[in-house]
Amino acid sequence: MSENPPYPPSQPEQPNQPGQPGQPGPPMQPGQPGPPMQPGYYPPPGQYNVPPVAPNSSKATTSLVLGICSLVVCGLFLGIPAMIVGRQAKREIRESQGRLGGAGLATAGFVTGLIGTIWSVLGVILLVLLFAFGAAWFDENCTTTTDADGTSSIDCSNT
Repeated sequence: MSENPPYPPSQPEQPNQPGQPGQPGPPMQPGQPGPPMQPGYYPPPGQYNVPPVAPNSSKATTSLVLGICSLVVCGLFLGIPAMIVGRQAKREIRESQGRLGGAGLATAGFVTGLIGTIWSVLGVILLVLLFAFGAAWFDENCTTTTDADGTSSIDCSNT
């Protein structure tokens, strides 16, 4: 039986000194800005100097959901609220001075709500026109005749 040779004594750990070539800097905390980038400085693996992202406004998300539903389900009843909430979200995001994001979501919610409303209004107009002018497109003169034995029949002729 052979014994394994002892491991060499470990070297004392040296503290990380940011800015030295090839040496990682101190660990970064989430949401904290990292040390300034200097030539030869590399952040530890898996950690990047990425600025925090502002959370999206809940009104912007609500506007987008209402706008998409207005395209699919009931345009007039969901499209108008989508446009109102989208405008409120844009104002809220602008007044937050960067603490809130989601301006693109609010714009998309407004636009989809507008499209859903327009489609709904055009559909109602088309339906009204079909009822109003349907008789003119299908102009038929129909008469009901009753025989001597009481049987009635309908006679239609196109003019």
